[in-house]
Amino acid sequence: MAAAVGDVEEGAIESFNTKASEGLVNVLLEEESYPRGLRALNSTLFRLTLGQLRKILEKHKNVMVVNVTVELEDVATFKQALLKVLGGCASLEQAEIVVAPAESLMEKPPKEIFEHILPSQGDLDALSSKCSKLASLKANVFRDPRLGVVEWERKNGVWSSDGGEPVSRP
Repeated sequence: MAAAVGDVEEGAIESFNTKASEGLVNVLLEEESYPRGLRALNSTLFRLTLGQLRKILEKHKNVMVVNVTVELEDVATFKQALLKVLGGCASLEQAEIVVAPAESLMEKPPKEIFEHILPSQGDLDALSSKCSKLASLKANVFRDPRLGVVEWERKNGVWSSDGGEPVSRP
């Protein structure tokens, strides 16, 4: 069953909750069923916890493309934990993170949450030092443009966001 949270605009996504994702996670991790040579992880339909994403990416270290919905449980630790998980994929070239705030955070305005979890220029530089091929990083809340969307690209070693301005958040 899809987890509907708030008003979801057309084009925004409703993801299955983390309990429903357990089957997918098991298939991606179990020795007899996991796909060998996985290069792209596209799991925006199933909401993953950071722990589930970490386990998947530890098993599939050569993933080049990651498009996932990740449940945000703790605003204070989410950004650094997510960057650490992504940093374990040296082959990573592009990532899209669809942030899905947990039910306990639904009282906070999603834009306020999004501002606290945006990576800074330093975060992106540190991540690209571990993932040297990383060229694109997108982040959004439920893929709903009203709630927060940002896209970064790296060209010639310099990260820029949306309108081409260098990223310079503290």
